[in-house]
Amino acid sequence: GAANAPDRVPEQRGPQCELLPFLETAISSLINCDETSWAGQLASGFGFESSDLRLARAMEMVASGHHREALSELRAAPQPPPLDVAAAEAAEGGDVERLLQSLSTQCSSRISLYCRRRMVFFSVSRAIGMDYCEVSQVDIGELLDRLLSPQPYVADMVLCRSLLACYPRPLNKAALAQVLASRFLRSTLGPGAREWPEDKLDEFVSLLGSSQEQLGDAALCRIPNFRQSSAAEDGKVFGMLPTPEEEGRAGPSERAELEDAAPPGSEASIPLRGLDPEGQEELPFECEVEVLIMAYHAYVQACREQSIGELLRFLRDRVDLYLDRRRFPLLVRLLVAIPEYHAMEYMFGHLVHHGRLDLLLELGRGKQDSCAAARKTALAVALVRYLQDHFPRNLELLVQVHLCFNMEAQLACLLEHKAQKLVHGLGRKWERICSESGEEQLIMCLSLYLQCSRFFLQGKRYQRHFIANECAALISLQLKAVQIHLAASLQEQQNAKREAPEEGGPDAPGAAASASLPEVSLGSGGAKAE
Repeated sequence: GAANAPDRVPEQRGPQCELLPFLETAISSLINCDETSWAGQLASGFGFESSDLRLARAMEMVASGHHREALSELRAAPQPPPLDVAAAEAAEGGDVERLLQSLSTQCSSRISLYCRRRMVFFSVSRAIGMDYCEVSQVDIGELLDRLLSPQPYVADMVLCRSLLACYPRPLNKAALAQVLASRFLRSTLGPGAREWPEDKLDEFVSLLGSSQEQLGDAALCRIPNFRQSSAAEDGKVFGMLPTPEEEGRAGPSERAELEDAAPPGSEASIPLRGLDPEGQEELPFECEVEVLIMAYHAYVQACREQSIGELLRFLRDRVDLYLDRRRFPLLVRLLVAIPEYHAMEYMFGHLVHHGRLDLLLELGRGKQDSCAAARKTALAVALVRYLQDHFPRNLELLVQVHLCFNMEAQLACLLEHKAQKLVHGLGRKWERICSESGEEQLIMCLSLYLQCSRFFLQGKRYQRHFIANECAALISLQLKAVQIHLAASLQEQQNAKREAPEEGGPDAPGAAASASLPEVSLGSGGAKAE
């Protein structure tokens, strides 16, 4: 009924009540499109007093720095809304954000998009030091570029995502991809550059929503070698940019679409000719690796398997150059950030052959968070599997890797398996067991069983611990029997040597010669030899 319509003044009567829902919807739609002037004309044409329109105008005035005028108009309204006294006092002290939040809570849900946009624009104006009235007039690319300056990995990604979500005009995702790629590239080249954490990289890539692939393409276009490699492989330039022939056939408006994507004079304004491989300088290796990692994350979020495959193929060819320059830390960085271990296991081999696997093992010794620890475990499992396939005899290296990555439980199983192989290799022939090589193998088996027993105990795998101890005890008995047998055999050989001259008698050929030898002193100790 008319008594339940909160946005209608008491003078409104008759058929006009039937138009109220449609009128409120129309006014709210205009407000959400930032057309408050048209909404005001529509409301005045029907003699309708909209509380949403009144609050929207008040929020605009407060955000623009005119909070006193806004509060005066609200108090003078026919139906003044309840005002937060504490928020009004805070606005007098310079904290107008609290007053904005208070006003937005009084608006209906129909203009929630407008309220959110006003709050975001106000936060953006404070973050980049720009006047609030200018924020809505500036291109989204420039706003995003300034929010991500000087280093994107310390920027407020939540604010950037909110700005993209509530921006009133359609977004040119290709232009935004160029802006993000340029800002990322500058973050790896400028002062204070460092490796991007994985969580920050995922946040940065997710700014484009479902268009992450365009960000990966725009980033890889900064690597001339990648564009040349892709062009040679596919017969065209990889990514969203046209080939030079297509660019020449395109009209002026089409050629200028990407060149004018960023505002004039902005750092993000990169013309197509600046991306030409012949005219672009090669990136430093560290910067190139970070760009590849970022592009990989973009393709993963976009679920682009073909693009990931092309990136990995380029990386395999590029690693040879890193090895020639002895940039082994770059291989470690790639292995840590790109978990495509099946396609990148050749990097393990390079590190082993060049004796630089210690760079990778240092990662296992440091303390990391849960996410990094899970990634580290996957890396360790892949490394162990590679070493077992390609270096199965290098037990010392396998043990070192397991211990560095805190894989004692897996190491115990490995040592037990090695011990069992040695035991089966001995066979059942007593002559083979009772030999020097057999004794050495038994000693090795005993050591392996004792070590795996200790690691099983640390992992609280008590049954396996008891089994390993039992095997070690049996090996000890066998080893003792072999040692007794070898000692007895040695004693028999020595006795046989001593008895051989006695059996020959004094007429033996060596007897006369030995009898004629004089006694020779062996020093001041008085020891003599015959």
